[in-house]
Amino acid sequence: MLDEILLSVGRRTALERAAYLFAFLFQRAKSVGLVKGDTLVMPLRQQHVADTLGLSIVHTNKTLKKLAGRGALRWLDRGCDVLDETTLLQISKWSGLSSIPRPFI
Repeated sequence: MLDEILLSVGRRTALERAAYLFAFLFQRAKSVGLVKGDTLVMPLRQQHVADTLGLSIVHTNKTLKKLAGRGALRWLDRGCDVLDETTLLQISKWSGLSSIPRPFI
C-alpha cells in the first residue's frame, strides 16, 4: 500500500487518491471478513486521511464531500461508511487487489 500511495501522490488527483485509499481499505477488510453486507464502517478521522494522502485538512474535507456526493461513501462523526466499492474503483482508476493469496502477517 505504501508503494502505491507514494507513486500516486504525483500521478493521481486528490479525488483519485482518496478513492484509492478507501477502495484499498475496503477490499482488505473484505478479504478478512470485516465487511458486513456490502458496507464497511471505518473508524478514521479526516486528519488521518489527510496525513495519509499528503493533503491539507481543508482539501481533504472537500474531496471527501465529492466522494460522498457520488454516493461512494458517507462520512460519520467517528469514521466513514463505504457505500459503493465500484464507484471508488472507477474514480481511482485501480483494478483492485490481486486474487493471489497473501500471507496474513
